[in-house]
Amino acid sequence: MKNILARGGVEFLAVLLGITGSLYIERLNNENEIKDETRDSFISLIVELDENINNLELWHSHIEISLNQFEILLGTNNYSSLTNKELDRMFFYTLSSFGEKMRSSIFNSMESSGLIYKIDDKKIRNLILELYQITYTRHDWLLDFDQVRFQQMFELVANEFIFDDKPTINKGFWNLDWANKRNIEQLKTNYKYRNFLISNRGNKNMYLSQNKVAKKMTEEVLLELNNYLK
Repeated sequence: MKNILARGGVEFLAVLLGITGSLYIERLNNENEIKDETRDSFISLIVELDENINNLELWHSHIEISLNQFEILLGTNNYSSLTNKELDRMFFYTLSSFGEKMRSSIFNSMESSGLIYKIDDKKIRNLILELYQITYTRHDWLLDFDQVRFQQMFELVANEFIFDDKPTINKGFWNLDWANKRNIEQLKTNYKYRNFLISNRGNKNMYLSQNKVAKKMTEEVLLELNNYLK
């Protein structure tokens, strides 16, 4: 009887060890699979973040030009001294909406699959989440707001100013008819238009600040990702 019980105990222990070993191997395989998926996703994420850096730098330069044109338009009293080309440039850069939303398809894929929450490096995980969920969200919100202001400002300009209808003038954009003295006068005296300019300049300054924050944090995340992949 004792031999039977002993043999049964040994068989039970063997089965238990077999199950435990299988579960351990399965867990190791899952961990290795997650690590491989993480590395592949990080490689793709680096490409996405590099594209965001390029876009941030591009629009940063456009906004700086735009702000310079705001200062000319709001600070000039004698618009007649400016050439039509200078007036066109000033009008374009102070009316247009500049910027591009941050690319996020790789991050969205990592988030929807749950992979982002399985990253073992808490610092990298938290940096990525903060970048996309806070910094990029603020950046994109400012662009949406700027686009709304652009539409409002365009409606005002369309109602109060006179456009140049020559088809050869600056294809792809609309210019004002600077030969019409009403347009020059409106630049000076239309306070709805000038208030829009002042608020739009403020929007551009806010965007410029957030652009710098987004670029700095994107560079920080890129550094951490590259170090992780070494």
